[in-house]
Amino acid sequence: MNDRLIDLEHRIAFQEDAIQELTLTISQQQNQINTLKLAIQELHKQMRSLEPPEGSHGGNEIPPHY
Repeated sequence: MNDRLIDLEHRIAFQEDAIQELTLTISQQQNQINTLKLAIQELHKQMRSLEPPEGSHGGNEIPPHY
């Protein structure tokens, strides 16, 4: 009985460590996701500023030598 109790205590201690490590990993990943979201938003803004104005043909015009 005593050995089983000690074994269970070891398992609980291991699980607590694993949970703490997983929590830290999730926190780090969430920070990375937030950083990537901001980077994507910034790139989206930059791409919008590069688009030709409405009504212009932009890159679809035939060059004058054709």
